[in-house]
Amino acid sequence: MALLFTGDLHGERGIHRFAPESFPEGEVLDRDDFIIVAGDFQMIYAHGGLTRQEQVQLDWLSRRPWTTLFIDGNHEHMPRLRSLPLEQRFGGTVGKAADNVYYLQRGERYTIDGRSILCLGGARSIDRHKRVPGESWFEDEVPTGTDVQATRNAAGQGPVDVFLTHTCPPDIKFLLPIHSRNDLSDPTEHMLADLRPLVQPRHWIFGHFHVNWKGRQNGIEYTCLFDEIALLDLKMGIIPLGKRPMTKQPPQASSAEIPSAAPAAPGRLPKPSRPASPPSSGQTVSPPDSGFGTWGGE
Repeated sequence: MALLFTGDLHGERGIHRFAPESFPEGEVLDRDDFIIVAGDFQMIYAHGGLTRQEQVQLDWLSRRPWTTLFIDGNHEHMPRLRSLPLEQRFGGTVGKAADNVYYLQRGERYTIDGRSILCLGGARSIDRHKRVPGESWFEDEVPTGTDVQATRNAAGQGPVDVFLTHTCPPDIKFLLPIHSRNDLSDPTEHMLADLRPLVQPRHWIFGHFHVNWKGRQNGIEYTCLFDEIALLDLKMGIIPLGKRPMTKQPPQASSAEIPSAAPAAPGRLPKPSRPASPPSSGQTVSPPDSGFGTWGGE
């Protein structure tokens, strides 16, 4: 099994990231391998229900060889996500978006590929004043008190291997190569800072800022992902596999395949380190120490 992560998809703009010609490594994966999107999945977004375009995209994604998981970001239709059919998987509750495509919910703790993963999606949108309340913007894009309490309760079970969020605490945001790093108006960032000593993650993976960045502070390895796909290895930590193209030309709902292109030759993934047996929820794995740095940042 392999556990991979990537950043914001933004629906039809990012789904090409997973096409065979963009991600040939994916052709060697199977259902026991997982790719997790760190928010702004945005394939369940249209107001009024599932559109044909969304159905085509989800059907295409469900036929890719691996299992796709995602948390919510700030560009989501929260009522639709919350209304997804619920299932018990990975030791917690998930929403089923399609076959082999599942929503990892706020405050839930999962065990996936032997790693404990605690999830808390959401963030405040800086463009909320341009969007329509109840249609393209939702107040609960910011985690609620109930979401935060559920995360606290889950953190009480012990340290986790991965804390998966959409945004990050203010002190980490300040280190990112972005123009808005001094903007501290998102309450989600302060919630995460308060949760940090309770969660005690080895790896903190997030998206939101549309950069690829990696660093370490006080024993936690932080990784911000956008168009990178990265492998989580037990011994080596996060291994970036390279940027994947975005597109401004959305795929058409009339196409059965998104995008329509001949499959590339299968790629190869770095061989991940495997434990003799899956760690318990309280176990963590220490990655090698490294200084703050960036790769492929904008």
